[in-house]
Order: sequence, then C-alpha cells, then structure tokens
Amino acid sequence: MLRPVSAEEAVSYVHSGDRVFVHAAALAALSLVALVRFHGALLSPRPLADELVYLEAFRAYAAGDSLYRPSPDGRGYYYPPTFARLGAAALAAAGPDRLLAALRFANLIGLVAALWIALRLTTLAVPAAFATGVIYLVLAPPALAHGFTSGNLSFAVVGSILVALFAWPRQPVGGGALLGASALVKPIAPVGLAVLALHRPAGGGRRHLVAGGLGLALFAAAMLTTAHLGEYLEAGRALGDWPLRRSLSLYRWLRIAGLPVTPLVVAAAVGAATVLWARRAPRSPRMLAIAAIAGMTLAAPALWSHSLVLTLPLQAMAIDLAVRRRSLAPGRSIRRSETALVVLAALALQFADGIAGGLETSPATAQLAGLGVPVFAPLALALALFRHERTAAADLGRAPEAA
Repeated sequence: MLRPVSAEEAVSYVHSGDRVFVHAAALAALSLVALVRFHGALLSPRPLADELVYLEAFRAYAAGDSLYRPSPDGRGYYYPPTFARLGAAALAAAGPDRLLAALRFANLIGLVAALWIALRLTTLAVPAAFATGVIYLVLAPPALAHGFTSGNLSFAVVGSILVALFAWPRQPVGGGALLGASALVKPIAPVGLAVLALHRPAGGGRRHLVAGGLGLALFAAAMLTTAHLGEYLEAGRALGDWPLRRSLSLYRWLRIAGLPVTPLVVAAAVGAATVLWARRAPRSPRMLAIAAIAGMTLAAPALWSHSLVLTLPLQAMAIDLAVRRRSLAPGRSIRRSETALVVLAALALQFADGIAGGLETSPATAQLAGLGVPVFAPLALALALFRHERTAAADLGRAPEAA
C-alpha cells in the first residue's frame, strides 16, 4: 500500500514505500500539466531570449571565437565553456530546431522532477502530493513563468542536482556523475559535490567518496580539457561588472552592503562553512541534502529566481513540519508564528523575481532589507529543519546530530 514519506525516513528519490511506476505516472502527468500551462514558451517556433544567447555561444565555440564578449544589453554568455562545447557538438549533430526542442524537454522534466521530489519528502499521501503539484503548476508563481518564458536551463540543472542529491545513497556512481554533469552547464553544484565527498556519513561506508569524488573528477576533467577556460575565469573575476540587477545572491547582497568581496571569496567561504558543518558530526543523507541545498544557493554568485527552484525541498519540508507542529499544539502562539514565518520565507522564494525587479532603483538600505529575505530564506529553512531533526532524535532516544 502506498504511504506518505515521513520526515525521518530515507531520502532516496524512489522511496521504499512507493513503486517505480507510481513515480513514472506522476512525472508523466505533471509534465503534461506543465506542457499545457506553459505551451506558449515550450512550443514556440522561435528561439526564446536565453536560447538565442546559447545558440550564439555554441556557434562561437564551433568557430573558435571568444565566448565572453561584452554585450551592450548585458545579455552575454556567462556559463562555463563546457556548456558551449557540449552545445556546439549537439548543434552540429541535430541542428537548431531539434536542439532547442531537446533543451526545452530537459527543462520541463527537470522542473517536474524537482517538484515531485519536494512533495514526496513531505507527509502528504501520493494523491494529495499529486494534487498539490498540479495546483502549483497551474498557479505558476513568477519563478516558473520566468524560467520557461526566458528559455533558461535552470530547471534542467536544478532537477539534475536534486535527483543526484537524493539518489546517491543507493546509486553513488549515477548520483555523483549527474551532480558533476550539472555543473558543466551551470556551476551551482561544486559546493554540493565538496560537501558530499567530505562529509561524515551517519552510516559509515565509502559511498559518499565514490559519489562526490566521481562528480568532482568529471567536472574538473571536463573544465580543464575545454577551450576558453582562461576567458571564463577572467569573466568570473569581473563578475561585479556583470548584469546582476535581478540576481538574488549573497554576493550581490554583500556588494550592495559595500563589502569589497569577490565571487570566489564568497563561494569559498560558504563552501568551507558548509563542509565544516558536514564534518563536525555524522550526518544522515537527508541532513546532508538540506545543508548542500542551502550552501549551494548561498555560494552561487549570480542566482535568478528560476534557480531558486532548487530550494523547493526545503520549502516543502519546512511548511509540512510547521503545519504538523501547529496541529499538535494549536493554541500556542509560537506555533502560529513559526508557521507564518516559514510560509513567508517560502513566498519570498517563490516571488523573488518581483522583489529583485522592484528594488533595482531603490536606496541601498531598502535593497538590503528586501533582498535579505529571499537571500537568507534557504538558510533559515535549513536551520528550522536541523532543529527539528535534533529534537526528533532526542525524543526517540538517539544521539542528535550536532548543530
């Protein structure tokens, strides 16, 4: 019999209480809903805004031209050269129409996979989880609409990251390879790879070394053997001059605050802090995934609203936890406040594009206050989930994980 996923159960994507065909059916049905909802973008006969950037970069790589030329409108190519290398080969083999169709299909599947993973990490039964997913897609918060209408590949990358994070305990080779491959398109995953490879697993063993080491090796080998790497690193050092007006990153927040930081310094500091936490005590796969998601969102120097779909598992688990805790003590004001704060954090992440756009011309203090909510919301949700894990472990007589 199908059963919901409890907060304490294993985190593998195909859960022990569900059958593979249930996941496949849910993914197919949710994909159909998303296709109908966003058919204008997914079935567009013309390349979308970011797709034009991709095609130009693919052609430039094939011709041996520079990928990182300055653009007057700010819509330059800011991705690793590995993506251009892969795209150039795919463009030569399939042509632009088939290639764009494949990229859009990958985006669609990535979003639906991320959504379904998030929902199955709650205590919702399968029918309720599916219904919630349909409602979410139909309502289409700005993050979804922006991702599809721009043609950005964030959903494909985020979906790959989440599948890898929740699959590696059972499939370390596949999980590690998928996590490393995602970084070849958008370098969001390196912090997650480092945390995976270096953490202290609660159950012991070397699966984490296989998964994290393979992902890091794949990423490093591909980057080091791809042309234009030097240009990419130069562009990374000049990230302060890139168009970050709508970015929701910690790096942008620190720059607005007047701190002379660089993208590499921010990413290294966040990565080091996350790795130190992961090594401080044995960590379960679920806690590791929560920390990795929070760390990756804080480390990314340029993060738009559609990339924040990466935090869907944190949002879903935190809301589910807050609602359950409130039902156990409905009269306590602290429970009502906790639920309200968690929902506020989730809404800030869902409507972050509007927050970023609305603050572009505001004073620095207003930008810091407004952007601080979505920037630090993933960390706040992660801390709430960590706190519950320690409390639950103590209640069950286990040794709680150190904070």
